[in-house]
Amino acid sequence: MYGIEDARGIVLVTCEHKKEFKAKLEALDCIFHLDPDAVGIITRYPGLVLIMSAKLSSRDMFLALKDCEMAYVKRVIPLESFLIARDLQDICRLVDELVKPHVSSVKSFKVVCSKRGSFFKSAHEIEVLLGSYISRSFGLCIDLKSPELLVDVEVVDNLVGVTVFPQEVLRKSS
Repeated sequence: MYGIEDARGIVLVTCEHKKEFKAKLEALDCIFHLDPDAVGIITRYPGLVLIMSAKLSSRDMFLALKDCEMAYVKRVIPLESFLIARDLQDICRLVDELVKPHVSSVKSFKVVCSKRGSFFKSAHEIEVLLGSYISRSFGLCIDLKSPELLVDVEVVDNLVGVTVFPQEVLRKSS
């Protein structure tokens, strides 16, 4: 068994409350052929399971799970990059790395945050801080209605995962 620091990829899996064990098995079943050592961790939050792999990226796990027929898993959220955060500045540094490659091709963005646990004050606080940081650092405009870039922040206690969705992905999902 390994810890989060050993993971190459992590996805969050959501399911109905009290179905976490079945969702974990279902998700692992879909990726065991790619990584038989992948692990699932049922969090202390109802309906939330972490699936981790030392071999597969978050994107690879997401694609494998997306193509799998599942009864218990409701949603799969890939964490493009993740860390154990000490403070809000750690999140800014992580977001900086992920937003930087997109700056030349977009003018607007939106930050959304889902937070579980009490390590950080609120999801809104994280959204405001990152919105201000990205706007100041990269000169991008905040657009809550039709952004060209979506910065999705998932917080589980002090595990912070970030995925950046460019305009093309946003159009496909609408």
